[in-house]
Amino acid sequence: MSTTGTSRGFTLIELLIVLLIVGIMTSLAAISLKVARPSTTKILFNQMKNQFRSAINFSQFRNVDLRIKFIEKKEDKASYYQTEIRQLTPKDGKWIENKSIAEKALTWKNNTVSMDVENIMIAPDGTITPATISFKLDDESYQFETKKLMQNNKNPKESP
Repeated sequence: MSTTGTSRGFTLIELLIVLLIVGIMTSLAAISLKVARPSTTKILFNQMKNQFRSAINFSQFRNVDLRIKFIEKKEDKASYYQTEIRQLTPKDGKWIENKSIAEKALTWKNNTVSMDVENIMIAPDGTITPATISFKLDDESYQFETKKLMQNNKNPKESP
């Protein structure tokens, strides 16, 4: 018996090539989704910059001196950092905690935060302690300078 006619299937090579193409497309889609979503470190970095901008505006509009510093806490082999914003009371010259700028202090875990000064002072006349604030987690790092924040606050048309 001889069979005449055409075969109606795919060869093994054709199936493997299709699977390879689908695998490559899936991995590219997963990579692009990861790149499109900001990391936790980037989100915290942006929140910190916004908190500094809010403090600058608050100081100028309310005519008060502010002090910002980072507090490090260690619990269960993890480092926690938290911002502390204090306001100078003109009557008695004491620093009190200011909760109106940020109702809840920014707190983050396992991101290394460093500042080249202990406290950042913000005065109502627009002066701010020059400092560089750095955020780092694994191979990801970001930093900003307080002087540039002040310049961008004066010229809102410029991008940060």
